[in-house]
Amino acid sequence: QISIATHDSIDLPPALAAELGIAIAPLEYYLAGSHTSTAPQTSADFYAAIRTGESARIEGVLADDFEAAIREAATRATDVVCVCQSIGSSFTRVSAEVAVRRVQADGKRVELISPGRSAAGLGALLIEASRRARDGASTEDLFHAIEELSSSTDTYAIPADLGYLDKVGELSLLSSQSAVGR
Repeated sequence: QISIATHDSIDLPPALAAELGIAIAPLEYYLAGSHTSTAPQTSADFYAAIRTGESARIEGVLADDFEAAIREAATRATDVVCVCQSIGSSFTRVSAEVAVRRVQADGKRVELISPGRSAAGLGALLIEASRRARDGASTEDLFHAIEELSSSTDTYAIPADLGYLDKVGELSLLSSQSAVGR
């Protein structure tokens, strides 16, 4: 049997994640100059603060938090699939790799996949993946399904303005990678 571990940027409601058996590592960030994580603060609280003009800087997921989520998932199944939104050498991806190696060193079967989808798309993928895991899918079947379904979960949004991107520090990244702001 397979259980899934991931991080909180997928924005699944906690009750739904619990119902589906998805273990979630909290996301670390600075909000209004104070360090916090999604463990004590809900997504609704985070977005409410952004709407009032607070600035945020997303840090990522700590390896220790990923490890705790993977170990929680391992209590429910023989195999764990750790799903990470980030790709490449991002802080969150490296944290996931470190956590997976730590748990594997203890003899647990853990595999890491990074479908590279946005939060909403990744949340949808994990809902389907957890249902397939509950129905007896193998790790290979689950990886194949995530990869196959991944292309249909692209999420696009057109913001009314760029204020939120600026507040969370993403506007400078966007400007450096495109003609925006030039």
